[in-house]
Amino acid sequence: MIKFWAVALALIYFMWKQREKKDGAHAMRAGWFVAILLCPAWQQLQVRSIFLDHRSIAAGLGLVLLFAFPRKDGLSPLKRFVPMPTDFFMGLLFLSIIITVFLKEHLAPLTPFELGRQLLLPYLIGRIFLQRSKDIEEIAPVLSRVILIVTVLGILEALTRRNLVNEVFGMRFGLLETGEGYRWGMKRAIGSVRHPIFNGLMLVMVIPWTVAVHHYWKRGPKRKLWRQMPLMGALAVFFSVSRGPHAAAIATAGIMTFFRKPLLRVPIAVGTITLAVIAVGAKDQIMHFAGKLAGEEELDENSYVSINGELYAYTGTRHRELLDIVYAEAVVRNDFWGYGAGLKNVPVPEDAKQRFSSIDNDYLMFFLQFGYSGFYLFNILQVCAVLQVFCCAWNTKHGRSILCAGLTGSFVGVGMLIKSVWFDTDYGTVWLFCAGLSACLVNVQDDEAAFRAGATDGEASTLPEKTVVRVRKRSLVPSYTPIPRSEAQGQQSASP
Repeated sequence: MIKFWAVALALIYFMWKQREKKDGAHAMRAGWFVAILLCPAWQQLQVRSIFLDHRSIAAGLGLVLLFAFPRKDGLSPLKRFVPMPTDFFMGLLFLSIIITVFLKEHLAPLTPFELGRQLLLPYLIGRIFLQRSKDIEEIAPVLSRVILIVTVLGILEALTRRNLVNEVFGMRFGLLETGEGYRWGMKRAIGSVRHPIFNGLMLVMVIPWTVAVHHYWKRGPKRKLWRQMPLMGALAVFFSVSRGPHAAAIATAGIMTFFRKPLLRVPIAVGTITLAVIAVGAKDQIMHFAGKLAGEEELDENSYVSINGELYAYTGTRHRELLDIVYAEAVVRNDFWGYGAGLKNVPVPEDAKQRFSSIDNDYLMFFLQFGYSGFYLFNILQVCAVLQVFCCAWNTKHGRSILCAGLTGSFVGVGMLIKSVWFDTDYGTVWLFCAGLSACLVNVQDDEAAFRAGATDGEASTLPEKTVVRVRKRSLVPSYTPIPRSEAQGQQSASP
């Protein structure tokens, strides 16, 4: 508890100093990035049915500072708030989960507040995070330093095989300190979370910010660190040494290029479709190649598992594929509301219970937990979040387009990869934040003079800095939410 409050007080002090430098909105943004990227996600304080972590502290304090110390330019998130479909579907999904908990488990008086902390609070922070496109530039000094620290710590962890933050707090993660936590001669960087995959996927969601900050480097002097932001973000993802986040980062870069280079849109689209067709036809070869990348050895007589009395070849990579066989009966017998977050009474073959207790497929896990209701709302929200930022990214003539293009790529990349990992709050909180941000960006005031001059790639502009452009408001679409972790998911995920 002492270590938890030491970090919490340091975070609170940092946010207060940022408020003194500017205003409450800036303190909220700065504190949020520090909390998600640097504060240990595994540090929690339980108060009856509610768990308090540093992200929640940053969000709660940020909201207080936002309204207690208004922006000097007079912009208010309440005055500019326009309801979006994301808000509607987010509320429906939250309600659906509450009903499932009530019907299938025990709904304690504080349970809705805990679920709201997990699901609604990060979404709300993203929903009001920005009021004008210049806010991206104003948070860049803090964000660039945070990304630098994250990258350096990740490289040191991978090469020296020591997580300095965890060592300071005396934290160790069983399997991740042995074979599963190492690959390609390096330690897979955990960073401030509980698994390399979670760390990598979280950083993929932050990559769009690094590219957006890089854009502002071209606008003024004395910002050399900003120039290296995309490289630092890519290095941080690489040293998680996880195949899923690597693939998601590549997808993010490709989709960003699609939006930022209109002349390449058709070739990129054609190439993507071609690769997708090839991937479907060469699924077995790709699975074999992915296993080789993970250092999985050739199959022998000990590499088979029994499921309902039948033997199947087993590796960490094949684990995800076999989940569909193990939980086939559970899927057929599932109902509208699911089995509950704790996954009680889920029919599983006796000979597969222990090996496949880790459900490394969020779509399957979400369906089992929250049934048809939660599953379809989950997917609708995810698709709508992509559509929101897609529409904002298509027009490259405004100040939000770079960030929106990157978020489109991150949503698509992470959306594909969560089929191989459950939606843990370590990175799920950041996903929810970005989902709320997707709705926020639709109505952000655009005041980028460089974009008015047609400088879509950050070229210098001769227009005055204070020129303000108000973009016509658009009504677009929604987002998505993480899931409460069951006790059964307390064990570490299988190797990606």
